[in-house]
Amino acid sequence: MKTSELLLSSLNITEDDYSYKGLFILSTNKKSRQMDMSELENDAKMADLKAYFNLEEDIAEIKMTLMDIIFDKAHISSVIIEGENYEENAKRKVTERHASSFDLA
Repeated sequence: MKTSELLLSSLNITEDDYSYKGLFILSTNKKSRQMDMSELENDAKMADLKAYFNLEEDIAEIKMTLMDIIFDKAHISSVIIEGENYEENAKRKVTERHASSFDLA
């Protein structure tokens, strides 16, 4: 099985004083596993994940694919709008941007 075929769901990224934590669930139709993003740096955990889902790629490629999926799912954009391009209706634009993201679903 390829890493890109895994379903990544329940992505929850939190930040506390610049300390980021990311929890998510990887699954197929028969198996699922809850993971923390910090586990992507642990080769033993990645080897276990590779064996659990019977993944074809090497560990480095699995990490890169999972990070790509996480960044794509997170779709985080900054809501801080200030400085040279600040406008009084900036809050409205942010709201419109959030509303338009629902169109992708």
